[in-house]
Amino acid sequence: RLQHTGQVEDAERLGVTSSSYLSRAPSTSWSAADTAAFYEALRVHGTDFTLIASLFPHRERRQIKNKFKREERDQPEAIEALLATPGAVTHEQ
Repeated sequence: RLQHTGQVEDAERLGVTSSSYLSRAPSTSWSAADTAAFYEALRVHGTDFTLIASLFPHRERRQIKNKFKREERDQPEAIEALLATPGAVTHEQ
């Protein structure tokens, strides 16, 4: 015979959901300087979000991609122009 422990009821009462166990970086606003650096990284590296994330040690790849999607939605012409004319990538030998 199973006993009811009330654990589910306690979890519901405390507002615990499946999202409670996710590990996410805290959201922080993008400063004008960070946005300018993001645009420069996008110009040089294209949509390689993993590479761009390595340039922003305080940001995760997901945050970089979300920034791209937001900028693409808010400034589609600027993003399209930026990606259409990528900057020169220099390789040291």
